[in-house]
Amino acid sequence: VQIEKQAEKLTQDNLLLNRMFSIIGHDLRSPLSAIKMQLDFIQRGTIDPKSDTFMDKTVFNLSSTADEAFNLLDNLLGWAKSESGVLHVIKEDIPLIDIVEQTARLQKMAVENKQITLTIDVPRDAVVFADFNTTKTVFVNLINNAIKFTPRGGTISVTVTNTPNGWQTDITDTGIGMDAEQLIQIRDPKKHFSKTGTENESGTGLGLILCQDFLSKNGSSLQIDSTVDVGSTFSFVLEKFIPELP
Repeated sequence: VQIEKQAEKLTQDNLLLNRMFSIIGHDLRSPLSAIKMQLDFIQRGTIDPKSDTFMDKTVFNLSSTADEAFNLLDNLLGWAKSESGVLHVIKEDIPLIDIVEQTARLQKMAVENKQITLTIDVPRDAVVFADFNTTKTVFVNLINNAIKFTPRGGTISVTVTNTPNGWQTDITDTGIGMDAEQLIQIRDPKKHFSKTGTENESGTGLGLILCQDFLSKNGSSLQIDSTVDVGSTFSFVLEKFIPELP
């Protein structure tokens, strides 16, 4: 029995390594290659640093591609820690407004580039009892996905409401939405479902897998409501932080 368990664990570890190498070899290599190519063009003089479009176009593309690579790397490391069992969840009191505002600042350039209206409605007293790093990763990935799949000029809202079960977060967009088959695939953690954004932004599908896993570790789950060409809403409820009485 012990040998069978060890063999099963070895098989799972090999599958994890294979998926990691696949993502590193393709999904992480792509943005790094794009950055190197643009830097080579600048070095050779193909792209003129003194041109009118250099800051608005070239530098923006470099920055966006670097953000994409860093986000993927963070997801990859978080996923690897979770799958290998070395991720430690430490719950504490977290004001949700702090996480949402930090995430909005990180995504400001992408929001402005696509002329998206981002609205935030988070009560100041919305304090949850959860792990900070995993919770922030969930918000970063869900808002990043909303931006990716919302057409230029669309809207995204982040709303937190007080419910009997905890503080509920709803991230709603006016994006391209998903059909029933895509929703089934996206909810399956064993499937690697991904598609490009409205302006050909790349995706790996790893972010949503990570969100579902991290929410589970915080005693929550991800609910998805989506309609093609209308938009999507991603919802989850986190436990309220209740201060101890003196």
